[in-house]
Amino acid sequence: MVPDHAQRYGRQHRALRAQLVAGYIPGQPCSLCGKAMHDHPSRLDLAHAGSSAATLGLAHRACNRDTAALGNRTRAGHRPDPAPTPRTRW
Repeated sequence: MVPDHAQRYGRQHRALRAQLVAGYIPGQPCSLCGKAMHDHPSRLDLAHAGSSAATLGLAHRACNRDTAALGNRTRAGHRPDPAPTPRTRW
């Protein structure tokens, strides 16, 4: 069973997210990718700096969860494949 939002994040986290959402203006940049956010506030996450408790600000849900998933895979020992070497035909 996956814990709900209130169980995963404490009161301080929820209060900070609520404060940032209250000041959210559609079009402001995502704290992770820098692209404009036009999402409904309920679809925005409060992004964290790596595994620390430091927060970065509001972010697209997809950006935040992709970043978190990559961090989880890296901590579990998974390393992404290196970028393929481009082949040039002369």
